[in-house]
Amino acid sequence: MWTPQFDSLLSAKVWLAAAGQIFFTLSVGMGTIHCYAAYLNSRDDIALNAVSAGFMNEFVEVVLGSLIVIPIAAGYLGLDWVIQNAGFGMAFQTMPYLFQQWGSALAVVAGVCWFGLLFFAGITSSLAMGTPWMGFMQDEFNWSKNKGAWSFGGLVLIMGLPTVIFYNEGLFDQYDYWAGTVSLVVFAFLETILFSYIFGIKKGWAEINQGADIKIPSFYKYIILIITPLLLGAVLFSSLPDWIDKVKDNDTNNKEWFASEFYAENFEATGEKYGTVEEVATETVENVTTNTVKFAFEDTKKVFDKATETIKMVPFTNHKEYKI
Repeated sequence: MWTPQFDSLLSAKVWLAAAGQIFFTLSVGMGTIHCYAAYLNSRDDIALNAVSAGFMNEFVEVVLGSLIVIPIAAGYLGLDWVIQNAGFGMAFQTMPYLFQQWGSALAVVAGVCWFGLLFFAGITSSLAMGTPWMGFMQDEFNWSKNKGAWSFGGLVLIMGLPTVIFYNEGLFDQYDYWAGTVSLVVFAFLETILFSYIFGIKKGWAEINQGADIKIPSFYKYIILIITPLLLGAVLFSSLPDWIDKVKDNDTNNKEWFASEFYAENFEATGEKYGTVEEVATETVENVTTNTVKFAFEDTKKVFDKATETIKMVPFTNHKEYKI
């Protein structure tokens, strides 16, 4: 899972996915960061705020998230399960399983708190993304806040319903790719051009350093002016063939660049698989006896073959543990 794939550095898909992910998580390219910036005072330290926000965001997401989810998954479900199910959806499988081990009452409380926090994080981000729309309608068309909010909610409902209705047809994946990856990089590229060449790098540099407690090295001016637009432009241009594959549904969702073999999530969710008892163990701690039963059953997984660039269904022996 943590083995570097250095050949992926030559792939435009990886650069596009990485840029889309960092822009999404930092709210760049979607108007949200502009909404937050509108509340800053002219003397606020933009440089220090940007550094601390970027660092803490990635630290919490990558470091703390990995330290919580992966050890829990390995401890309760086994290292083999982690390898087979590694991905961004692991937390949604691991945490509910953990809560179930705490008893029915506590599991409900923990589940409400966990998914409630996720909902709160999502809804606050949605409100922030809606603020530029509502502000624009207020300024340009003299709409009230209520009218702007209702119009934004209506747009979200109309545009979001197809992702639910046609989820099995892959429409959600299309939304995520074009809106959550490609468009963010496109808008970030345009914002860089506007900031550096339309607004002007001299005025922009003065705004960045106004009221700053930390001194930004001067070579960053040339990174913003030259390297950033060239790099983003190169990523977008080199991604054109992948966009065509995406439109034709010939893409492989970048799986071939992240691992030699890609293991999809387990498709078995009916609970009707028949298995054999592989191990039975009894443990007594503080006069509480726990029986652990380990089952083995035949299952299937998706494996991406780099040589043929195809996704194959491969049988394997899966395991489940139940504590009684």
